[in-house]
Amino acid sequence: MQKSTQLIILGLILVGGAQAQSKGVSLKKVRTIFSKADANQDGLLNRAEATAVGIPQRDMVRVDADKSGDLSGEEFVSYYSQLLTRAGRAPAKDLEVEAKRITDARRAAKKKAQERVDQARADKKAKDQGRADEARTDSKAKDQERIDQARADKTAKDQGRADEARTDSKAKDQERIDQARADKKAKDQGRADEARTDSKAKDQERIDQARADKKAKDQGRADEARTDSKAKDQARIDQARADKKAKDQGRKDAQKPTPSPETEIQGAIKSLRAAVQVGRVSADGAKNVLALLTNKGVPTNVEDLRLLHQSATTRVTALAKAGKLTPGEARELHKALTRRMQQAAAKHAPAGQDPAAKPPARRKPGGDSPARKAKPADGKKAEGRVKDAPRPEPVVKPADGNTRRKARAKKPASRPSDKGGRDGSRS
Repeated sequence: MQKSTQLIILGLILVGGAQAQSKGVSLKKVRTIFSKADANQDGLLNRAEATAVGIPQRDMVRVDADKSGDLSGEEFVSYYSQLLTRAGRAPAKDLEVEAKRITDARRAAKKKAQERVDQARADKKAKDQGRADEARTDSKAKDQERIDQARADKTAKDQGRADEARTDSKAKDQERIDQARADKKAKDQGRADEARTDSKAKDQERIDQARADKKAKDQGRADEARTDSKAKDQARIDQARADKKAKDQGRKDAQKPTPSPETEIQGAIKSLRAAVQVGRVSADGAKNVLALLTNKGVPTNVEDLRLLHQSATTRVTALAKAGKLTPGEARELHKALTRRMQQAAAKHAPAGQDPAAKPPARRKPGGDSPARKAKPADGKKAEGRVKDAPRPEPVVKPADGNTRRKARAKKPASRPSDKGGRDGSRS
């Protein structure tokens, strides 16, 4: 802004300060300023000449309408008029008219240039559309021509094939008749010869097959006996390992410190809720079990408590059999349900009744034995079940090391005699 002001002051000094301020700067005086600033008198102000008279570089770029890098006389007149307006100086009438003419001319030139660009775009779009329409018309005509030609060619070929097929059919029918007669005669003779040869071959084949079948059956029985022996040995080994592992686990469980009843119940609740959260057990399926374990909505009547306990334990057993609860989780829940049942029964038991008394065992209809066997008081499995389970009988190995089973002696198949029936008597 300071350089622009210097330029205005320089112009005013050149045209005679006070007089310029009173009457305004005329067009002639502005051109005189431009002529004095144009050091090489080429009719243009280059960057050096513009800088010398205080025109900032940014104004030089902004005012350069044709982007030539120099300021022409009209560009300088327009720029000088703008500077006077910014500085609050009134330009003379001729300068104002000339500046307006230059601005209007630039706008008209810009508008014409834009119209030429728009016209060129419209012409190009119309030509492209015309070429596209012409291409579609040509393509459609060519496609129709190809379709008509293809139909004519197909009709001619179909007619030719039909005539040729009729001729070939007649010739082939006669040829088949002659060939069928010759083949029938040859086949009749061949069948007679083949029947005689097949009869002899089949007899020998039956004999050979019977020998091979007998040999294969003997070998199969021997292989089956060896396989059965190996499988039984492996089953005994696996059973022994499983029994040992179960006993070791039972000893470890017995050595573990016994947690408090409430800790066991809370652990069982946590396990069941975790199973519900991961989707292994549905919320409805765990409803009765959680109700008894959490003491929410538990009936006060002892008999109702027993029914609720029975329903919950039955539900846990069903979930364990369905694979939705692990055996360890099922044991933990059964034990916790029993603990909670005893606590609730002790709380709501009538006066004079032993709260620890167990409900009478259910009996099967028509029998005297209880429906379920009583579980041990400590919730552990009896260790003698696996030990007392019957084991498979050992396979006795003969001296040669083969575990073959003794094959049953087969009765010799009775063959009919040449003269009589199966028992040799004449019919």
